[in-house]
Amino acid sequence: MGETTGQTAGMVVGGVIGGVIGGFPGAMIGMSIGGQMGLWIDPPNAPPPPPLGDLGANSFVRSSPVPIAFGQNKLYGGVIWLGNMESDWSNEGSRKSPEWSPEMFVDFAVGHCEGEIGSYLQYFIDDKLAGDMEEEGYSATFTSYPGSATQIVNSIISAYQTGKPIPAIPFIYTAYTLVQLHVEGQILSALPSIAAEAECLLLEASEEDANPIRVVYNFMTNTRWGMGLDTDLFNGDPDTVGSPWKIASDFCDESVQFTDWDDSLSNEPRFRYSNVFSARVKGFDILTDILLTCRGMVRLKQGQLEPLIENGDEAVECYYSDRHKENFVVGGSSTVSRLYADFSAYPDKYWYGDSGKIIISGTEYSFYIEDQTSAYIDLFEDLPVSPNASDNFYIVKDNIKEGSFNYKGFSDRETSNIFRIEYMQRSVKDDDDDVFKNLYQWQAYDHDTQNVYLETDLGGHPTNSQKVKTIRLSGIKRKSQAMRMAQFFGDFSLANRFFCELNTGVQGYTHAIGDIIGISHIQTGWDKKEFRIVGMDETENDEIKLECLEYNRYVYNDSIPKVTHVDDNSTPSPYVAPDIFERFSAVQDLSENKIWLRFKRPDDNPLIVGSRVYVSVGGGDYIFKKQVGIYTPSVKLDSLIDDVVTTIPYDNSTLYGSFPSSGSFWIEDELITYTGITGDPTYTFTGCTRGAGATSHAATEYCDLKQIDTPFIDFLDSEIGQSWSIKIVSINSYNLVADFTTSPTDTVVIA
Repeated sequence: MGETTGQTAGMVVGGVIGGVIGGFPGAMIGMSIGGQMGLWIDPPNAPPPPPLGDLGANSFVRSSPVPIAFGQNKLYGGVIWLGNMESDWSNEGSRKSPEWSPEMFVDFAVGHCEGEIGSYLQYFIDDKLAGDMEEEGYSATFTSYPGSATQIVNSIISAYQTGKPIPAIPFIYTAYTLVQLHVEGQILSALPSIAAEAECLLLEASEEDANPIRVVYNFMTNTRWGMGLDTDLFNGDPDTVGSPWKIASDFCDESVQFTDWDDSLSNEPRFRYSNVFSARVKGFDILTDILLTCRGMVRLKQGQLEPLIENGDEAVECYYSDRHKENFVVGGSSTVSRLYADFSAYPDKYWYGDSGKIIISGTEYSFYIEDQTSAYIDLFEDLPVSPNASDNFYIVKDNIKEGSFNYKGFSDRETSNIFRIEYMQRSVKDDDDDVFKNLYQWQAYDHDTQNVYLETDLGGHPTNSQKVKTIRLSGIKRKSQAMRMAQFFGDFSLANRFFCELNTGVQGYTHAIGDIIGISHIQTGWDKKEFRIVGMDETENDEIKLECLEYNRYVYNDSIPKVTHVDDNSTPSPYVAPDIFERFSAVQDLSENKIWLRFKRPDDNPLIVGSRVYVSVGGGDYIFKKQVGIYTPSVKLDSLIDDVVTTIPYDNSTLYGSFPSSGSFWIEDELITYTGITGDPTYTFTGCTRGAGATSHAATEYCDLKQIDTPFIDFLDSEIGQSWSIKIVSINSYNLVADFTTSPTDTVVIA
C-alpha cells in the first residue's frame, strides 16, 4: 500500500475499473476513464483570490459637506461606510478545462443628502439604471434610508462594526443607501458610482418639484442645514394669508399653459424648482440660484425680509418729477384736512409727499400731501381755516434734486438678441418604446428676440449680427418653464432700454429695492415713465440716491402665454400662423422724431404676444425695425364729426380695451384731448380740445388712445421727406408669425 499513498481518489477508482476490465489494453482504457473521473471528483486547485486593491479610495467622504436637495432629483454621493469585501474566482468553463473569472462582493453605504426626504424611485450604477447593469455582471441589493431623526442602525453595518473601535451609527438626518454589490467578470479598482433618484426636501404634493419661495424661506430659516435666521426678521411666511411670502408662493402656484411632449396643451404651476447643492456654496449664491428661476428677489422692506416676484401687475409706489406745477380749484365737501378737486388726470398717489399753496379769503397757506385719489388730497397737517368751494390752489412736484438726474439708453448693439437657457431636463422620451425615462440631461432652449441690428460687411452690404447670452438655470427641470424664462429674458432685453439715477430727500427712505416708481423729467420728455429701483445709497444732506431700470409690464406674460379663460375651450392652435392685427395705423409725431403705432389684437387669440415692425423706404425691401407688444385701446366713432365739435360720440359695441376718465386719443392723424367720458346711454367723449390740425372725420374712423407706453419707431432728421410703408406682423408665443403679405400696412410721409 505504500506505493499508493500519494494516489488520489480518482486514481484508485481508475485502478479498480482497470482490474475489472482486465488485460493490458483494458487497464490503459480504465486509467483514461479514471483520469476523467479524477478531474470530476478532485479538480485542479483554483488560483489565489484576486487582489481587492484600494476599493473606495476615490470615493470615500470624510469631511465633505452633505448635499442639500430640493424637489425630485438624481442624487449621487460619497461612500460613508465600507464593510465586507471579498474576491474569488468562478469557473465559467468545465472541470477539465476551467475558465476562471473573477467575482467580487462588497458592502458599502453611500450618503446622498440631508434628510428627511421622501421615497426612493430608482437606482443607478455608473450612471446606468441598475437593472440594465445586470448584463454587464453587476447585481446589487439596495437598502435606503430617508435620513429621519429616528432611523436605526442597519443590521449589516451593526454586525460588521461589532468589536471594532468605531461603533455602528444610524446616520440620522442623512439620506443614504446601503449597497450589497456583486460583480462578476472583472476586478474593480474603485467602487462604482451609485446614484438614486429620490423625492427630496419640500416636494409639492403630487408633483416632481418644489415651490421656489418655500425653498427660499426654509433655506433661510432652517437651523440645521440652512442659514438659521430668526423668523422674527421675516414679514410673515408662505402660510400666513396676506403676507408677501404667501402672495409670492401663491403666484408660483398659479396655473399657466404649456405644450406637452405630444404637442398637446396642458396646465402647470408657473414656477417650480429642483436642485442639489453638493459643494460648499455661499448662502447668497444659493438664494440667487433659486430666485433666478422665478424672476424673484428677497429684499429688506420696512425692516423685514420679504420676497418679490417681478410681474406685470406691480403698483407704482411713488412718482418723481422736476418742477411740475399744476393749478386746481377747490370742490365741494372740502375740509381743513381734505381738499376735493379733479385729480383724475393723475394716477392715485401721484401727488403723494408734494407741497402746495392755497389762497383762502385772500390769505395764502402752505400744505403737504399725505394721500391722493382721483377726487381729493389728504393733508399731513390741517389748514387753519376751511377752504371755499371756489378757492384756487396749486401743487408742485419737485422731488428730484436739481443736478442729480442722469440717464442712459441701451442700444441694440449693447444688448443680446438671442437668449439660451440651459436647464436639467428630467423626462427624456425613449423613441423605441414611447415611454419616458428619467435620465437627467443638460438641455438648452433658445429664444430669438428678433432684436436684430444691422452691420455692414466690407462691401457695404448689411449683415445680421447675433449676440447670444447663455443663462444656466440648473433648478429648472421642465422645458416649458425654460421656454417661459427664455421669453422673459428676451422680452426684457428688448423692452427695458433705459437706466437712470436721481437724488431725492426723505421721501426716498420709504422705498426698498424692487419698488416701482414713476419718473417725469423735462430733459428726457418722460411723463410718469415707470422704473424699478435696483439700487439705493444714502448720500450727504439726508438725501437718497435711487438707481432705476426701466419697467415694462408687458414683458411679464408667462410666454406661453398668460392663462386666458375661454368658456367653450376653443383655444386657438399655437401650431398655425397667428391672425393678423386689426385697426392698424401709423402717425408721425411732429414734436419728436417718432412714428406712433396703433393696433388691436385679433379677438379670441390670447396666444399672440406682439408684433414685428418692418419698414419699406420708397418702395424698397422691407427691413426689420423692432418688436413691440403694447396694444392700443380703440373705439369707432358713432357718427360723422366736424372740425369744431367738442363732444364726440362713440360706438360702445366696438370698444377694445378701456379709456381713462380723461386723456388723449388720435382720430387718423389728429390728436384730441378730452376731460370726461360718459357711458350708457350717451357714450361720448366730453370737453374735447381740437388743435390747429382739426378736421372732419367719417363715422368709419376710430379713436386710438394715446398711452404712456404706446409703441413707436424713430426716424432721423436725414430721413425727413421719405415715404415709409410700415408693416406689422403678429407673432405668437411659439415664435410663429402671421402671413407677411396680408399683414396690415400704413404709409407715412415724414414731414
